[in-house]
Order: sequence, then structure tokens, then C-alpha cells
Amino acid sequence: MTIRDIVILLWRHRLVSSAILVLTGIVGYFVLTAPPLYQSIAEVQFRKPTSKETVDAYERFSVELIFVTYVSHLYLTGPQGLAEVRKLGGTVDFTAKIANLGNEEVPYYNKPYITIRVYDRDPAVADRTRDAAVSALRNDLQARQRAALTRKGTFITTRLAEGTLSATPISSRKSRTIFAISAIGFIALVTGVMIAERFGTRSMFTRLVRTT
Repeated sequence: MTIRDIVILLWRHRLVSSAILVLTGIVGYFVLTAPPLYQSIAEVQFRKPTSKETVDAYERFSVELIFVTYVSHLYLTGPQGLAEVRKLGGTVDFTAKIANLGNEEVPYYNKPYITIRVYDRDPAVADRTRDAAVSALRNDLQARQRAALTRKGTFITTRLAEGTLSATPISSRKSRTIFAISAIGFIALVTGVMIAERFGTRSMFTRLVRTT
């Protein structure tokens, strides 16, 4: 099929073509004028009360610290943690992933951390939910240690990693967005016209059969 054939089909089914073009334009308008999506991140690091130099790199890992971080992660992502985040002012969903900075290649002291991410169109809402999640995490950690009669001077503590700032917009290239919308619109246009042509031909054939 040549370009000329496509143009003829578009003109023959101009009602369908116009409807698809208008729909594509409306979708493109709302996508391009929609407010940006903001991302708010907090990296909560778990720390031992004291540390000491060790010779063996494998001794640098603290099983207790890893276990405490794991339990805190389970709490934060569980029903009780989610309810506490809502109680503290969080209003949107968030994700929390646990990781560890220590490995065999780079034998740091064990520093497990939980990364909290919040996405929302309103940066204030994203920051508020992130702060609520951090507060819920810290409150639970302290409550569990107090319940275990841990001496206050030996508490496992948390700190926010450097770079925990206000919510930032997720950058998106409008040129790519426009290209994607245009490509989808073109495919929908050709598909719609081909379907209209097929059903139109069948209807014509049916009428011819009935008249004969």
C-alpha cells in the first residue's frame, strides 16, 4: 500500500479519521499539560551505638543490625506500619526497600539502610508522607528497644543520609512524549481506517448479494 492509497482511505473515511485525530489531540493536550510527577526520597541508615576496628572484613558485619533493619522494614511495609504512617500525616502510597552498603569488595562497617520513595503530583504531599514514614520507622525502633529493656546508651539509632532534600520533579523529555503520542495516534488512525474500510466493503458486498 502506497502513501497515495493511505491518503485516499483517510479521505474516504474522513469521519473516522477526524474522530481519531481529535481524540489523539485531546490525549496529547492532557498529557503535556499535566503537572509533573514529584519524587521524595529518604535513605534511613541504621547505626550501632559504638564501633571498633576489626581485622577480618567478615567481622565487620553485624547480624544484629541486619536483623533489626529487616524487622523494621517488615513493620513499615506491614498493616501496622502503614496505619501509623497514615496517623502521622501520610496520605499517599510509598515504597520501602532494604539494602546494605557492606560487601566483600568494599569492606565497610555494616550500614544497612532502608530507602523510602514517595511519588505524587503535589511535592508537599510527597514530602509529608516521606517524613511520616521516617517517623513511624524511628518510633517503632525505639519502642521495640525500650520494650526489650535495652539501655538507652546502647540503642541502635538511625540517621538520614546526606542528600535527603525536598521532593524533586521527575524529568521527562517532552520531545519523546510528543513522538510517542504521535506514533500511537498514527497507528490508531491507520488501524481505524482499515477497519472502517473492511466493514464498509463487507456491507457493500452484502447489499450486492441481497439485490441479486
